[in-house]
Amino acid sequence: MLVGSSNDVVVRIFGPDLNVLRSKAEEVKRTLSKIDGAVDVHTEIQVDVPHVKVEVDLTKAQRYGLKPGDVRRAAATFIASTEVSDIHRDGKVYDVMVWSTPDTRQNLTNIRDLLLSTPNGGQVRLGNVADVSILPTPNLISRENNSRRIDVSLNVSGRDLGAVANDVQQRLQGIKFPLEFHAEVLGAYQERQAAQGNLLVFGIAAALGVFLLLQVAFRSWRLAALAFFTLPSALVGGVLAAFATGGIISLGSLVGFFTVFGIAARNGIMLIDHCQHLEWHEGVPFGPGLVLQGARERLAPILMTALAAGLALVPLVISGNIPGQEIEHPMALVILGGLVTSTVLNLFIVPSLYLRFGSIDRDREPTPVEHESRSYQEQRDRLKTDRPATPRWPALNLKRLGGSLMRHSNRWMVAILIIACLQLSACTQTPASTENTDSPARVERLAGTALSRVILTGEAAKRLGIQTAPVSDMRVRGTQRKVVPYSAVIYDLHGETWVYTNPSPLTYVRGRINVDYIDGDLAVLSEGPPSGTKVVTVGSPELYGTEFGVDGTGA
Repeated sequence: MLVGSSNDVVVRIFGPDLNVLRSKAEEVKRTLSKIDGAVDVHTEIQVDVPHVKVEVDLTKAQRYGLKPGDVRRAAATFIASTEVSDIHRDGKVYDVMVWSTPDTRQNLTNIRDLLLSTPNGGQVRLGNVADVSILPTPNLISRENNSRRIDVSLNVSGRDLGAVANDVQQRLQGIKFPLEFHAEVLGAYQERQAAQGNLLVFGIAAALGVFLLLQVAFRSWRLAALAFFTLPSALVGGVLAAFATGGIISLGSLVGFFTVFGIAARNGIMLIDHCQHLEWHEGVPFGPGLVLQGARERLAPILMTALAAGLALVPLVISGNIPGQEIEHPMALVILGGLVTSTVLNLFIVPSLYLRFGSIDRDREPTPVEHESRSYQEQRDRLKTDRPATPRWPALNLKRLGGSLMRHSNRWMVAILIIACLQLSACTQTPASTENTDSPARVERLAGTALSRVILTGEAAKRLGIQTAPVSDMRVRGTQRKVVPYSAVIYDLHGETWVYTNPSPLTYVRGRINVDYIDGDLAVLSEGPPSGTKVVTVGSPELYGTEFGVDGTGA
């Protein structure tokens, strides 16, 4: 969380005095505990812990030739320990600490009796040169914006988070804070308020964009307004679903409302645009028949959209409001409820409104496409009236049947052709990838061994930045030992250690080594390649991956 707490509501109290902060935090805690829906009300754990204070007496310390820093460092070493060195063993680093024995720091008397070395070779008690006492010290001091702070946190159960947060703010107004002290309400509530504000701004911008897109699709401001102002009716189901499950409108619920808004807009565009297509391109006269035909032909796409979205959300609704689904569960409820009302709206309300208001633009000048479609339809009508009346019902039925079959089968044919083309392209590309001879790396098995030889191209070796160093003999810890740079050592899955040797240019062979111990940036070997053998210090992991089938050459 951005405020440093995962609680639903956090009341952060600021002020300069720690004691006043603690008293006000307890007062706020008692007040908030009385709010309905507030659970687990608690303050930030800030208590006093005993602390040993060593205050140097400068006059007495000067008498023994001690500096204040010398006394403090010695006291800190005796009481709290001091790191003086490190031990490297088996690739691990261990700290070496200097500390006094437990008996010598068990109480204040023992601490005062600690002996300090003086510059003249003598010793003096710590109590003779410093005042040793125990004082209470806060275990935690939190600061923000150059001011001390303390948090009073709570969670919400059984009520809306916003309602509980409003009650918290009202209760805080009844608490008087001294000068330079104030309280702020933070937590998940503050983050939700910020998210809702951003969502509202983007939602308004999206709604304006939808309205403009409706105008472009329908080429009419009236039809765009008709479709747009019927969209809020589609949200009724989402509102009812939210209130039926507790009446809490959360961030997930808002996302669900915008989703239903988009689905309803899409279905409305499909229906009205199809009615326009039937009128202007297929010559169906405007009237109840046009609207019924448009709604009937758009029935399947609208239902499929609602069912596909609804069935995908059913598991989220059935699982309930479990941990991890605090956003998805209310969103799924709102979308399912909104899908019901949006489907009813687009199948019954929108066609009726289109029948009532869609004829407003009948007298407008048709577009070139509409004019061409009208002229074509008028020519067909004249041809029909000019021809002699002969029995044509068999031909008409066959044509209608064939056209219907073609309309329904064209989509499947296109889909089948696309899938077939994708399969053919995949089949033709597979051999090319297996027969590629321009690989930047080549792996060859060494005869009679379980090892392989990795051969790189010059470009691949340059891209990996391969660097090598020789195996050398040097004196380590008083003995002559064989060493390699520690960066050359790699470990396999079984814990075995290896290096990659470079017997010839651009050729690398993995060899086993036994590491005795690590000395700084060198690995001291008990077994390994002969001295002078070149080993890879940069690029060993990439070579290891290439040898075992993982392309590390960047190709």
